[in-house]
Amino acid sequence: MTADAEVDLANRNGRLHPSQRGKILDFNFWAAAVLVVAGIAGLVALVVKAVGDVGDANRLNDVTGWTHDFGEVSGKRPAPGQYPYPIYLYTIYERIRFTYLVVNGHSYRLDDADLRNRVQGERTNIVLSTPRTKILINVLPA
Repeated sequence: MTADAEVDLANRNGRLHPSQRGKILDFNFWAAAVLVVAGIAGLVALVVKAVGDVGDANRLNDVTGWTHDFGEVSGKRPAPGQYPYPIYLYTIYERIRFTYLVVNGHSYRLDDADLRNRVQGERTNIVLSTPRTKILINVLPA
């Protein structure tokens, strides 16, 4: 009976008796606490990534190197990494003529006629692309 009297006295004074803490701080409380902490950490990670992406928006990757021109290729395309050239060109017929520029293993199809005319084989070129989306921006003679 003394335990019940102590519990009643603690509750009347607006406090929680130590024997009642398990009713409030059970598994559901701790599961919710863990999920809240994980959610806050996830939001912080997303904000950091978004700020990093905005910071990279004004940067360009540049690759300078000798540009080898394979010319018209029939059948099998030159595989990225198979040749020692950092930059190379090839043209292939797939119903119509397509010209591809390969820079460090990443292939770009040159649909823009002005850009295609600026890329000349058998000389040193500078290729500018975006770091994350890998969009070809410009090709300049070095």
